[in-house]
Amino acid sequence: MRTLLLKKVENWKPTEMESKYQKIQLSKNDSIYLLIVSQNVYENGKLKGTIYIGKDITFLRNMFIRFLLILLGISLIFFVIALIVGQIMTKRAMEPIIKSYTLQSEFIADASHELRTPLSVLKSGLEVIEYEEANKFSTFSKNILSDLKEEIRSTIQLVSNLLFLIRSDSGEQSSVVEHFDLLELIQQVIRSFYHLSETKKIKLDLQMLTPLSLFTDREKLKQVLYILIDNAIKYTPTGGKISISYELKSDNQKEKVCIKVRDNGIGISMEQREHIFDRFYRVDKSRSRQSGSSGLGLPISKSIVESLNGTIEVSSSLNKGSEFTITIPLKSN
Repeated sequence: MRTLLLKKVENWKPTEMESKYQKIQLSKNDSIYLLIVSQNVYENGKLKGTIYIGKDITFLRNMFIRFLLILLGISLIFFVIALIVGQIMTKRAMEPIIKSYTLQSEFIADASHELRTPLSVLKSGLEVIEYEEANKFSTFSKNILSDLKEEIRSTIQLVSNLLFLIRSDSGEQSSVVEHFDLLELIQQVIRSFYHLSETKKIKLDLQMLTPLSLFTDREKLKQVLYILIDNAIKYTPTGGKISISYELKSDNQKEKVCIKVRDNGIGISMEQREHIFDRFYRVDKSRSRQSGSSGLGLPISKSIVESLNGTIEVSSSLNKGSEFTITIPLKSN
């Protein structure tokens, strides 16, 4: 012991009273812990030597470690209890919220289903009246009839969008994949907008004439294209131009198709681009009300594209137009 202690203090040359915490290894499995204090002794201003006093604090150290372990164990127990209680309380707090959300979703779904039939009847009735009695109407009456048809069409579209979102949130959306020609699909969608584009004197330009076979959900992709072209027409001024194109690209040895819809309309600011895929968000609220926009088209497009394992991006500048890019696998898994 004396030899071990001397080794600990032989190189210790204190200048004033000092203390150190030292471990003394007595054997392979036995050790003690000492608190050693040193003090120089002087006589007539001359250093006569150094006094070292040590106290065995092994017991105190072991008690302190045990105390810390006990505190750690108690802390863990309280942490687990708090976690369990928190989960129970959160579950109880979420139950009425989930119930309320479920009831609201069911109400919207039921109301949408109930509205679709009378709206379709009204639309069909107006079309019959317009066809049978068109020659008897004045110009003013024809305009009123046209406005009624447009309002009913917008309402039917809103109801359909709400139904889509509800089904998407509940996971009820199903996919029907099939082989089809992308060129033919785009041409079909463009034809449905000929009348509207001619009314606004907007040119619809299909820049790709090469057929391309896809294997994915045709109807979902058709809905996305319809939404993007419809938005482009709404926000492109009279005499503007909308171009649609597509190209193949490879990503990690997986072929994909990029479909682009570009217009030279009012454009979207950088701040607004962060929110255009949020539900019910409208870039220009005054124009959106006039054009019948509900702010659901782009969120639905994003949801559909993601269900096809793809992405949708937008690049735009104010008063310079916008470009939406859809990227989806050439073949669905």
